Amino acid sequence: MSGESAPRTLRDRLRDGFEVTMLHIMRRAPLDWAPAISTRVVRRNMRRNLGTILDGARRNLALHHPELDAVALDAGVATFSDNIGRLMGEFATIDRLIDAGRVEIVGREHAEAVRANGRTIFQLLHLGNWEIIFDAVGRFAGPATLIYDPPANPLHHAIARETRARFGIEGVPPGVVAARRALKALQADTPLILAGDEAKGGIAMAPLFGRAPHLKGNLAVAARLARATGAGIVTCYVVRLGRRSRFRLTFLPRFVLPEAAGSVEDDVAILNARIEPIIRANLAQWYYLDDDMRRAP
Repeated sequence: MSGESAPRTLRDRLRDGFEVTMLHIMRRAPLDWAPAISTRVVRRNMRRNLGTILDGARRNLALHHPELDAVALDAGVATFSDNIGRLMGEFATIDRLIDAGRVEIVGREHAEAVRANGRTIFQLLHLGNWEIIFDAVGRFAGPATLIYDPPANPLHHAIARETRARFGIEGVPPGVVAARRALKALQADTPLILAGDEAKGGIAMAPLFGRAPHLKGNLAVAARLARATGAGIVTCYVVRLGRRSRFRLTFLPRFVLPEAAGSVEDDVAILNARIEPIIRANLAQWYYLDDDMRRAP
């Protein structure tokens, strides 16, 4: 982040106080209360103020699924909107979901094996409620370093850092310092968490969706780190089961880039081939569904 944050107004401080109060209330409320409330709020806000997001989601669903009629497209857009709404509310109870039996875990052994396998990059995908992954990694693989884009809102950033820290996840914003920290973590056999999919400036950077491999995003970062340290990659993602707070978390087997190294673009294409089918199969639950998938990054 560059520059200084805008001065905090009285209205900002009052809103922050309200949000903190609600967070503490919802942390103790039944698991489905907070997401039910946040879904209604987000649904209404998107319809009234964020129509371009819904338009983008509809455009991309139609692009990938030209067979869908208007009713099916409406249902897909509703799933996208509701997923965002629910995950916002679920943040208050994220540390209770696994213990409450709300998360079916597939491939747990691949996360646990990281303790013995050594250098590993957990390649997170923004599907369903990916925040569950931080709890699971902390439980099964131990403390980890996370490279992430911080929220613009300082309060939301503080809450995210505090929540993830309780799982043993140390967050580092992107940049030159993050690259050094990531390399240092892997060299010390500390797992690194790095998103495989991402969007910047309204453009989906990854998956590629038929575009040429590029060096501007996290796939290239993961490839370079893996080559530099010999780290393996464990792709992990969460899919929502229905419209409630029930999920399936999947850890795929640890993957190592081919020994015969080509270009970084070749490695990006290999990594993209691992994540793109997963996201295509769950497009309506993908956080970046509204971003442009056609323009080159």
